[in-house]
Amino acid sequence: MYIGYIKSNLISNRVSSFKVFGSSTNFSVTTEEECIIDFGDGTTQNISGTNKTITHNYSSEAEYIITITGNHSSFRAPSETIEAVSLSDTITNCSWMFGNCTNLTKISSNFTIPNSVTNCSSMFYNCSSLTEIPSTLTIPNSVTNCSSMFNYCTSLTTIPSTLTIPNSVTQCNAMFYNCSSLTEIPSTLTIPNSVTDCSWMFNRCSSLTTIPSTLTIPNSVTNCAYMFSYCSSLTTIPSTLTIPNLVTKCNSMFSGCTKLISDISNIFPSTFTYTGTINLTSVFHSCSKITGTAPADKLWNSGKIFSSSKCFYNCTSLANYSKIPAGWK
Repeated sequence: MYIGYIKSNLISNRVSSFKVFGSSTNFSVTTEEECIIDFGDGTTQNISGTNKTITHNYSSEAEYIITITGNHSSFRAPSETIEAVSLSDTITNCSWMFGNCTNLTKISSNFTIPNSVTNCSSMFYNCSSLTEIPSTLTIPNSVTNCSSMFNYCTSLTTIPSTLTIPNSVTQCNAMFYNCSSLTEIPSTLTIPNSVTDCSWMFNRCSSLTTIPSTLTIPNSVTNCAYMFSYCSSLTTIPSTLTIPNLVTKCNSMFSGCTKLISDISNIFPSTFTYTGTINLTSVFHSCSKITGTAPADKLWNSGKIFSSSKCFYNCTSLANYSKIPAGWK
């Protein structure tokens, strides 16, 4: 009787679907009620339960669209997935949903993250064949965690100007980590005042050459460690980008950015608010071309407690490099 109820409610807002290519598939689903899996080859399976593992063999290797219909709160797509098609409005957790789907090349323009979702962490982690985020993809205001959302999407070349990090998000650390083909950050992308952690956000984006002047780090952020480290093509830091005064960790923030030529005199806040040890280790490690003056009054003469080893390691183009204390270089 209940199965009949499910069958009578095969409506689009309760369906998640993804396209796979192969001769077999293996994935997991978390359900709140009994659901139907349609494997796209004319066969179906009824399931229920937390982290239910689904396996299926096809008669031939081909493309198939798998659909999950019913009240399911999350699923983990199989590695054979080549396209993210749709999400049910019953989904609450997108964490690792398409993680390690290395053959995924497309997110459908109709793909929508429901307003019930709170977690998008590692949603497209290591989708190394994904080249584009559709302009229609929206992160809803219910989401608080975007950490590693596009981590290791090494073929991703652009971030659409329409992509917005909502004011509900507190974590966007490693959001675009190792997007090594990414050439620019759109001027429309902002880090909202709700964010406290943006560490590793663009780490190893080795094709990135500039940071837009519109990208600022809000005062809510306490951790921006490794944020741009090993962005080896990065040449300039806009004067509008400053380290927030509440920061506790900004270690290795620009470490390995060997092409940087910016004046960094004003990147540090006038006063660090945190009363404990502030980690500035290796902030500009190996940035031999940065210019300006390392501000003694804000740093080693400020009376604050710093972990400062190699903060200005080999930063020989700084005007006062010879006067920087040994513990800072």
